[in-house]
Amino acid sequence: MFSGVDRTVLPRSSAPLPQPGLLRAFARGGSRDFQTFPMPVTLSPAGRRARLVVAPGCSADLCNSRSFAVHMAEQGRGDPLLYLSHRYFLSRDFTPRARILAAAAHYRHEDTALCDEYFRAVYLNGGLRLWRAGTGDAGYDIVLQTGRDVCREGGLSLVFRAKGESIGILSFSFLPSRILDPRGTAGLPPLVSFVTRKHLTQDRAYQPDFHRAFHRATVAQMLISAFSGLLQAKQVDVAVGIGGRMHPSNTPDRTEQFERAYDLSWQALGAKPLGQHHLLHFPLPHKPLDEMDAARRKRVRQRRAVQHDIETSAAAIYASMLQRGTGI
Repeated sequence: MFSGVDRTVLPRSSAPLPQPGLLRAFARGGSRDFQTFPMPVTLSPAGRRARLVVAPGCSADLCNSRSFAVHMAEQGRGDPLLYLSHRYFLSRDFTPRARILAAAAHYRHEDTALCDEYFRAVYLNGGLRLWRAGTGDAGYDIVLQTGRDVCREGGLSLVFRAKGESIGILSFSFLPSRILDPRGTAGLPPLVSFVTRKHLTQDRAYQPDFHRAFHRATVAQMLISAFSGLLQAKQVDVAVGIGGRMHPSNTPDRTEQFERAYDLSWQALGAKPLGQHHLLHFPLPHKPLDEMDAARRKRVRQRRAVQHDIETSAAAIYASMLQRGTGI
């Protein structure tokens, strides 16, 4: 088992990324909707986009962000105001102003806190490999990519791949902690990691080989270990997990499902309530080995060694991408 990252140096492009003004951004999003949906359906997104007047300065900054421009071109249907045009962005309880501040803070962090090599890997080359095991087509890896599939549910995604196929995703965004903790009572850093999406493939064909290779560790555990490594690189020991009821994709008939998938899983990791969400402390607590049956200890020890390897690799690689003097 080994870890590493492919550090292919790409030539810098001399062509500037598009930097539309706010009116142009508004028109572009409306044009996309008009081409995709019937006329009545386009009215609601247009009305939501109009709320950019709440914080026009932050929206203008976003229009000038290279990471945001690339992400929206690839995953956001080219909508420069995606953070407003959808019914929900990151969390169902975010106000229009919170949405704008959250998006602006996340992409500002991506543009200023990380180096050019990071930008090329994550935004142009399909992802930054944080860990891998095995070689060639038979290997496993974890890569950090732009928010996958549903980018309104997180600006970045940690993706676990088996033989090149995506098996699990953990998505998150960086946002001002005052959005989640207005009174500042939780002791959060100014910018906090907000975990907004978890997904595991329904295809279980990967499991026999995977379980043999990793002593029955779960994909979720391995993704959380990579996430913990990112926090370690930033010298931060807290994050926030979204509450199931506040998930952008939750609906009344699926609330119980989302509460199981999010609230119960965060609680199992030792999380404490933070309003509608959950405060996670890292490193996550582990049950002492001497409290387990002797027959289980060897496998648990092996499983934790895998998780430690992932965390250490992710921390080292991400730390190498941080600009000196920056943090969250």
